[in-house]
Amino acid sequence: MPAENLYLTSRSLNRSLAVRLGLATVVLSLLIGVLACLTLRSRFIEFIDAVTRVAAVRVNARLLPLLDAPGSLDHDALQAELDRMSTGRSPHLEQGRFVLMDLIEPGMGRVAAFRDGGCPQMPAIEAALAARPLPGPGARTELFHAAGLRLVLVSHPLTDSLERPILTAMAVFAVSPQTLADYRWQMLRTVMTAAGLILATALVLYPLLRMLLNRVIGLSRRLMLANLDTIRTLGSAIAKRDSDTDDHNYRVALYCVAFAEALGLPKASVPGLIKGAFLHDVGKIGIHDRILLKPGRLDEEEFAEMKKHVDYGMDIVKSCHWLSDATEVVGCHHEKFDGSGYPAGLRGEAIPLNARIFAVVDVFDALISRRPYKEPLPLDTCLEILAGGRGSHFDPVLVDVFIGLAAYVYFRYGQCSAAGLREAMRSAIGRYFESTDAIP
Repeated sequence: MPAENLYLTSRSLNRSLAVRLGLATVVLSLLIGVLACLTLRSRFIEFIDAVTRVAAVRVNARLLPLLDAPGSLDHDALQAELDRMSTGRSPHLEQGRFVLMDLIEPGMGRVAAFRDGGCPQMPAIEAALAARPLPGPGARTELFHAAGLRLVLVSHPLTDSLERPILTAMAVFAVSPQTLADYRWQMLRTVMTAAGLILATALVLYPLLRMLLNRVIGLSRRLMLANLDTIRTLGSAIAKRDSDTDDHNYRVALYCVAFAEALGLPKASVPGLIKGAFLHDVGKIGIHDRILLKPGRLDEEEFAEMKKHVDYGMDIVKSCHWLSDATEVVGCHHEKFDGSGYPAGLRGEAIPLNARIFAVVDVFDALISRRPYKEPLPLDTCLEILAGGRGSHFDPVLVDVFIGLAAYVYFRYGQCSAAGLREAMRSAIGRYFESTDAIP
């Protein structure tokens, strides 16, 4: 088996492992990054919410005398108190500042308001708020953008001394650039840390996984080669029961490979042809020697018994999953295109493609080979016989293709020595069994 094929297969699988591990690293990093961002965003909202609630408690305390006053609320007094608290501009906090506050009385709407006169984005902020519904009686915190600012809309109930809700304070808190920068840096650091940890884990796991993969590849390859040796040995043992050589199996297998390549068949279909070629007559192990080795023509009863070798062969190969792709050849290689074959009398394309291919090469090799009961026929004579079976014994399209290929395979394999056939088969196995699809 060519060493370069073994190298290419291992390299391909290792490359696939690296790519998949890399993709998994990227996907996990993105997922963890998204989760980290959502978590940090939630914490950021909780942090801003805590800051604004403290401010709301202070506002509530300043307005408590007005909220406790009997009768209706004094709206002018509320506005005056807001003006005194702000003096035209909200106090600066480390986390940001309030740029807007509305006091809303149920059923009355806004009764007092504060606007940060030093905020040039105020018109855009007010326009954004106008599109939002007025807050309900409960507290809420909500992030939004306006005029390039990161803003927090908060609403909080203002209560009297008996903790009865009297007003709702709706405020907009502008987060400071430094707080935003710290938040973004923390998010980036979290994402990069997670990605770094995942990447480090992948780098540690890759050589271990690669070592295990190569070990599995080696074990699978040895198992595959052992299976191939088994079917070659079994096929050869059966072939030598009615012949002095097993070269027939090698020739028909190599003819099948060349035929499949000429037809442009998918690579995955070729292993089944090779296995089927070696095991096509495996059922003859159940045929008595008096029939199998009879030098003359079989009578009707003997031929009926001989035909059972197909069923015996199917019983042998169908019990092995690895040989499932060989059942088409084993079970149908005696079917004929016109429906006169056996065991099922299949007709036309109801016969599996691999079996139709094998039927052509099997007859071709029988014609060009020396057998105890016949001498090899000339190539031209063989081709005439094949052409005569066009549409009856053989698929007409397939036999036409093979007739154009026959001279090539005849001189390359038909006249080849036993050692040359085995070397050619090793090359074919290297091409068609050294892939991830062929490894059991």
